[in-house]
Amino acid sequence: MLLSRQSSENIHAVLRPGLRLACWGPVDYDRTCIMRHRLHTRASGHSIDILKVMLVAPLFLLVQAGVAVVLRMALRASAVEADSAVLLLLSNTMSMLVAGGAVAWLSAVKLPGNVSWRPGRSDVHIALRLAFPTVLIMLGTQALVSMILVALRVEPGLYGEFAQALYAIPLPLALMGVAIIPGIVEEYVFRSVIQQGLSPYLRPLSRIVLSAALFGLVHILPIQMISAGIIGISLGYIRYRSGSLLPAIWGHAVANALVLIIQPDLTGTVSAPETAALSFVVSGVFAVAAMTSGIVLFERSCVRLSEQR
Repeated sequence: MLLSRQSSENIHAVLRPGLRLACWGPVDYDRTCIMRHRLHTRASGHSIDILKVMLVAPLFLLVQAGVAVVLRMALRASAVEADSAVLLLLSNTMSMLVAGGAVAWLSAVKLPGNVSWRPGRSDVHIALRLAFPTVLIMLGTQALVSMILVALRVEPGLYGEFAQALYAIPLPLALMGVAIIPGIVEEYVFRSVIQQGLSPYLRPLSRIVLSAALFGLVHILPIQMISAGIIGISLGYIRYRSGSLLPAIWGHAVANALVLIIQPDLTGTVSAPETAALSFVVSGVFAVAAMTSGIVLFERSCVRLSEQR
């Protein structure tokens, strides 16, 4: 005699805990179990895809470092007579371009989602509309970075020597090698391939924070890791809200250009307590004012752009 529907539901209620345990294996017993197994398999595949996207950052770092070492050895072995700072900038720029090309190839043939980016007319229009708010956001972010570095009293170290060497290079050449090319290559790698590549698996805030953390880690030096991580969060927000990579490239270029144009005294991060306190307060006030006004204008512009679409 067949069981009634109520009796069948009672039996399933008793057996459900055991079925849930069995659902992590390939058990074809109950429809609920099959669905649970599919979800587990899909989650495992997503974890592998997330790991693949995250491995882009160490790959970018290794290729860049390897090419830079080879180029410097080749330049030293040759009879080229040039300023050491110019050769250093040239090797860094060439290595970044090669590393960016490697990531572009990998994203086209290996990574899930096949993330790519080609600017169009809409991207240019968005970048122009958001140019001024982006500058305000990056000004505030750089002030926030200065405030944090002063509070932590981070030693400039090798970064200070590198920055001082850059100041001796003609400004147009330095802007090309420090602001424009890194802005294009690094934003493509971290805000397009990594941040957008994680969009099927993670929420926007998680993607922004994770890509910013990886962006900071690849800079290796402590002072650069802190500043790049903070700047990466602002750039990730700009990339996400604008829906375009061009505003993030513009913001990255502005942030790097500010360091060259202003030429800050890096020893100020370890200056006297009185000077450090004043610098901390001034940087904090400016950071709040610039970032607040920049975000408000940025959000208004994004709303208007969305209404026009």
